[in-house]
Amino acid sequence: MLSGIVDAADSKHKQMLESLKGKGKSDGLNSVIHHIGTLRENDYFGEVGLVTNLKRTASVRAKEYVTLAQMSKDTLMLAKREYPHIYQVFQEKIGTYKDHDMVFRKKMVQNLPYFRKLDSHIIGELVNHLTTKRYEADALICGRGDEKQEIMFLKAGVIVIEVPVINPDSNKVDESIYMDWLNEGSCFCVYNSFNKDMCQLVNFRACSTCIIDSISLPDLMELQRSNIQLSDTLKKVEIEILNGEKSEHDFFRYRPPREGNSQNIIKSMIRKKFRESVIRYCKEIQSGERKVQPALEALRRFQSERKKQRVKLNQLKFNQQTNKQRLFVCEEEPENEDSPLPGL
Repeated sequence: MLSGIVDAADSKHKQMLESLKGKGKSDGLNSVIHHIGTLRENDYFGEVGLVTNLKRTASVRAKEYVTLAQMSKDTLMLAKREYPHIYQVFQEKIGTYKDHDMVFRKKMVQNLPYFRKLDSHIIGELVNHLTTKRYEADALICGRGDEKQEIMFLKAGVIVIEVPVINPDSNKVDESIYMDWLNEGSCFCVYNSFNKDMCQLVNFRACSTCIIDSISLPDLMELQRSNIQLSDTLKKVEIEILNGEKSEHDFFRYRPPREGNSQNIIKSMIRKKFRESVIRYCKEIQSGERKVQPALEALRRFQSERKKQRVKLNQLKFNQQTNKQRLFVCEEEPENEDSPLPGL
């Protein structure tokens, strides 16, 4: 729970967690009513709930006595088979919506590095396949070792990332050390969706009431069949994971898109300064001038122990395979042991 995290964090982290709690209570979840338009005869509404997996993004209130006709999602799916252009019109109309939720969801999906260069219509289809779930404060959204078949996006609220510390005697979690936090728009559980060996090393816990949008791996696989650009992108992710090019820190903080294009020389200077800072930090860690954060040290110990266990497991599998091969050879030995030639 959060109390365990606070106890394990230093004073700086304590102050940060307190500020995060306050932020989670005030930002992202407070409703502000905006009048976005007036519907008249022959207009329609509610298509977001029919065409997408999302909840409706607006409320409709009758100002006078009205008569409505309705269509269920099942009926729309049946009509889609005979008249696919009707379904396409709904999708195109939703793609033009400029309300805050839709615009932010598109930015949120594009914040994932692999999706930044996808065409706008593909981003729209990804947004349409998002599903929404609510988590209350202190709820564990994803724990260490969990295997997820979905990419998760933080639509609203604040998430803290914690490193569980296991007692070697009882093999149970003694405490959870604060490591980092995620702001609205961040995503996590990306690599684990493509490779079960990339299971989570940390816990993702709701610091406030959180709204999580997620897209499942089966939906991604279905979309990539009709989108070559998306198919190439997903294949690239799988190859990089298999080649060991991806970190096990499976989360990306949301960074609002920059307005305008920066000059290449400025970007180059920023990258150079960042690299120099990282190199200097690593040298200070190696020389002992700077202490490693408790969360990173606990994570390093866990990774080291897990590596030893994997070596033992691989050795056990190798021994079992060797024993099977020896047994096979013994079964193939000739029955006539006096014969000078094998098999005679």
